[in-house]
Amino acid sequence: MSEDASNLRAGLRRRLLWIAVFGLVAAAIAVLVLALTGPITFSLAAAVVLGVFFTILLGGGLFAVSFFSDSSGYDSEAADFRSAEQGGRIRPDPPPPATEAPRPRIPPG
Repeated sequence: MSEDASNLRAGLRRRLLWIAVFGLVAAAIAVLVLALTGPITFSLAAAVVLGVFFTILLGGGLFAVSFFSDSSGYDSEAADFRSAEQGGRIRPDPPPPATEAPRPRIPPG
């Protein structure tokens, strides 16, 4: 494994750790705000903690993985394959413009 790839993986791990910490802090704030509005049950608090934490973890993790994929060069291989498949073009030809349908004539009267 090259040093550049190991640095990228270490950066991904750091980002995922910070995302998890942020998720825990956001979940704790959500439960605190919920507790200030009235009495809460354990099941409500657990649902809020799990919902907030895993939502932040999923969203942030997907962003972190997409940045990792772009930085590591995996995306360039897919773009090269796609452009070769389309004859060297990055985007396919645009579709022809749609023809406008004639308006129906309304008889007078």
